Amino acid sequence: DEDNNIWVGSSSGLAVINPKSHTVHFLNKSAGLLSDTITGLFMDKEKRIWVGAASEGVDIIDTKEGTIKHLVSTQGIKGVVNHFIEDNDGKIWMASDNGMYIFEKSTQKIKHIDAQEGLIDNNIITILKDNSNQIWIATKSGLNLVDTKGLAPVYLTKDDGITGRDIWTFFQDGQQRIWIGSRQGVDIYNPQSHTIQNLPKDFLFKLGLTPQFINGKNGEILLL
Repeated sequence: DEDNNIWVGSSSGLAVINPKSHTVHFLNKSAGLLSDTITGLFMDKEKRIWVGAASEGVDIIDTKEGTIKHLVSTQGIKGVVNHFIEDNDGKIWMASDNGMYIFEKSTQKIKHIDAQEGLIDNNIITILKDNSNQIWIATKSGLNLVDTKGLAPVYLTKDDGITGRDIWTFFQDGQQRIWIGSRQGVDIYNPQSHTIQNLPKDFLFKLGLTPQFINGKNGEILLL
């Protein structure tokens, strides 16, 4: 966070580690969280900590005010949130096992997008905001690309050149290309030419493992 604390989520709550003082502060359900099991963590532009809870809901921790607010079923969240991003307009996108929830700070309202509104699958694995403010949504059934201006979701499938539908990781490199990792391999999407390059399968992909992407010092992409 802005104080250089390290936040760690687990099945036993949150641990807030202060590297300077070598102290650890614990937060759990008895301290005001919705659940002891943490499914996602995110810090927004206002330095608030968003916490996904296994009990279907989200905690919003304001470290400056010392408060914890909740977004639950009465506000419209009826899924377990596992990933957060903030778009250029300040909206918080929350990926869950029941579709996508979009929180509008100015109105304090939540919009829900699911398969009935164009998602290929309600069970979302992870999401990415690219430099064009588009939202990439990975599910176990395929890939969605959503324009934050409100345009309908677009699918990318095997017909477009995607190697596998079981997508787990994203990465955008310095050339604005999107690297897509699945259990079947790695694809590189070029948004300028709208083409997809498939990397040759090697031992890693034959094992059915999903790669993680890291940007190297000299611009190379490391696959772990």
